Formats: sequence, C-alpha cells, structure tokens
Amino acid sequence: MVESNGPQSGGGFIATALIVLGAIWMLLTGLCTGGFAISSLFGGVTDISEILGVLSFVLGVGAMCFAPGLAIWLIGRALRRRGR
Repeated sequence: MVESNGPQSGGGFIATALIVLGAIWMLLTGLCTGGFAISSLFGGVTDISEILGVLSFVLGVGAMCFAPGLAIWLIGRALRRRGR
C-alpha cells in the first residue's frame, strides 16, 4: 500500500527545482559578471579611477542580477526544510 502525505507530497520536487534554478541563475550571473570585469580590466584600462568605475559597475549590476537567484535559492531551501 502506498501512503501519500497529501497535497505536500510534490513539494520536494518544487523545492529541488527552485534550488537548482537559483543555483544556475547565480552561476551564470557570476560568470557573466566575471567575464565583463576581466574583459574591461584587460581592455586597456590604465587609470585607477577607470578601474574603480568598472569595479563599482560590476558590483552594482552583478549584485542586482545575483539577488533574484539568491532569493529563489533561499525559497527552495525554505520549502525543503519545511517539508521535512
């Protein structure tokens, strides 16, 4: 006989899907931000003010793109913990 936990029986799949989606989002954001930073810094930037400008842009835009992935990942983790 198969027992069911009711409507929460599929919650593990959704939690895992959110964790994976958030991790992929953060990975791709990090790779994109890192590639932009490396290409900008090795693209002839010589002045310290230009370097600081590129780094502040990378940190600002990178954080705004990284935050939704982190939020999705944290929601997935919370769902997984609640389901146990």
